[in-house]
This record gives sequence, C-alpha cells and structure tokens, in this order.
Amino acid sequence: MNSTGAAKLADQLSAVDERLREFLSATTLQRSTPSERTCTLTENLDRAERTTDLALTSVADMHDPAAAAEVSELAAESLRLQFALREFLAGRRARTTESLSSSLRRLGAPTTRQSFPQQVCDELAGTAGFGSAMFSGVDYGRLRVLGYTSSTPQVEEQGPREFIPPSDSVEFSAIKGPHTHPRSSTHECTTPGIAAMLGSNDYLVCPIRVGATVPAIMHVAHIAPLVVDTEDAEFFAIYQSAVVATFAREMWTRKATHHYATLQRAVDQIVEDTVRVTHLDFDIDDGAEQALSSSDTHPMPVNHELEELLTKRESEVMRLIASGASNAEIAEKLFIGVETVKSHVKKILRKIGAVNRSEAISLYLDRG
Repeated sequence: MNSTGAAKLADQLSAVDERLREFLSATTLQRSTPSERTCTLTENLDRAERTTDLALTSVADMHDPAAAAEVSELAAESLRLQFALREFLAGRRARTTESLSSSLRRLGAPTTRQSFPQQVCDELAGTAGFGSAMFSGVDYGRLRVLGYTSSTPQVEEQGPREFIPPSDSVEFSAIKGPHTHPRSSTHECTTPGIAAMLGSNDYLVCPIRVGATVPAIMHVAHIAPLVVDTEDAEFFAIYQSAVVATFAREMWTRKATHHYATLQRAVDQIVEDTVRVTHLDFDIDDGAEQALSSSDTHPMPVNHELEELLTKRESEVMRLIASGASNAEIAEKLFIGVETVKSHVKKILRKIGAVNRSEAISLYLDRG
C-alpha cells in the first residue's frame, strides 16, 4: 500500500469512528472530534482503538438488537481498517529503515550540483515515504524552489517558484532561528502557497545550516489526512544531516579550488619571471665579463702570457682591477665578498710578480 491508499483508508476510518461515536455518545462516550485533520495517523488509530474497545464492551448491554448489530458491524470495519493502517505504518518504517543506508549513500555522491535538490526530494518521497517533498534555496530571505516531488502533484511544473516567508512563519523561524532540528507547521503560521504546493497544512521544515549560513531549507508532508509525526521528524533529521554534510563538502571543495587557483596563478607568475630572467642570459660566473663588455666597446689589450698564469676567476678580478674598480666594486659585480676579492688580489700579485695594484696593472696590460 502506498501513501495515497493509506490516506483513503484513514478517511474511511475517521468516518467509521465518527459513526461509532454517534451511537455511543448518548450512553457512555462524550461526542468529541476536535481537529481530526491535525492528528497524526497514529493518534487517529489510538482514538479509533479506544472507540472500538468501548463499543465492544457496550454492545452486550444494548437492548436494541438492530443498534447492537450496527455497532458490531461498525466496530468490525474499524478494526479491519486499523489493522490495515497499522500494517502500512509498520511496513513503511521497515522499508525506510532497510533502504536508508543506500539512500544516504546516493545523496553522498550526487550526480551533479544542479540535480542534487531534485535527488533529495526523490529520496524523501521514494525512500522515506513522504507524500511530498520540496527543496528551496534561500537568497536574501526569499525561497526559490529548486526541487519538488509529490505523489499527487498540487501545482503544475512552470519553472522557478519563489516565496517570501512572513516574519511569523515556520519557514522564517527555521531560517533565522538558532535551532536546526525539523519544525512542525501544526502550531505555527505558514508561508502562503507552500501548504498548497505540499498538499497539506501539516508539514515539517528544516534548515540546511552550513557554518553560520542557511543556504537552503527542506519541506516534507504526507498526503492529507495523513500528517507528519515524531518518527517522521526523526527520519527527516537523518536526511537533513546527510544534506548538510554534502553542502559542507561542496563549500570546502569550492574554497579549496579557489585557493588552488590562487596558488597556481602565483606559481605561473614565478615561472614567467624566471623565464624572463633566464632569457637575459644572466650568469653569476660571467658577471664581470658582461659588465666589461657592456661598458667597453673594444676588448681590453692584455698580456696573454700573464693571463695564462691566472684562473678564470682571477682573470675576471684582474680585468676589473685594470678597469679601475675598487675591491668593493669588484665584489658587487662578481657577487662575492670583499675578503674574497682581497684573497684573489694577493694571489694575482704573487703569480705575476707585482708589488702592488699599480704594478700589476702595468704588467697586465699589453702596451704593444
């Protein structure tokens, strides 16, 4: 039996129970049928059970055989309907419990971000057994329907639907309030249009809270006269947790992707700068030669016999000495320390047999 069939049986049970109460009200039972539509199916079943118990107890004391027969017949019909509906409830709970884990796994791996709201609604109706489900995005206090499922559609699918919850509505409380648990509309005001869309004035609503924000809310309801109860709220809360986890994962994925893109741009910039420097043919070891070639258009005439006595680095230092550079300037151009320059100068003077820098320059330069 599906929810539609159960709703029909619940209507029949209410009618039978009302007739039984009419027969018994004049004797042992006060006639009272307050707000039947706001009672849960379990509450209606419990009330019908009390009525049939009283009817079966009272029928033996009835002096009118016709009345006793009718009461017995109504009690039998009520018991039949009670059994069928309790069997429906037990079966629905069992099916939901058995398929809950696979349903949550499906929600944990949504096909696409766009289809996720509809997937949530389909799972709530198909697996959890709700008559209708709605998933709405929250944008500056406005609700925009992103997913909707109903076993008896109340509205035509005509593109996006939007609602503005009043400040005293259950939707507004779910979005702005501190609590995250599912809320019932039974004792609160509702947003115009949502009850009609769900097909019931009695529904549950819960926020999807991620951090300090509520990016979405969900609604579920049963087909009237069935209404949601505490067990429905418990199942709804389980789905709420799964949806919140998926939303949080999506949010952190987007944040991580943004950070990665930022780092990638920084790395690309570093690589670009490195390539540009490399294209300048910048070489620390050849710094002195570049400095000399950039300042002199003609090669420096040197004594090649003396230059062969020197290492490459010593030749670089000697050329800079000959150009008039101080030790500090040589150190800066060759990217070495001043003490290292002094060490090179001592070795150069010893190798070419010069007493000081001036004599070294005189010997080093080829005067032709």
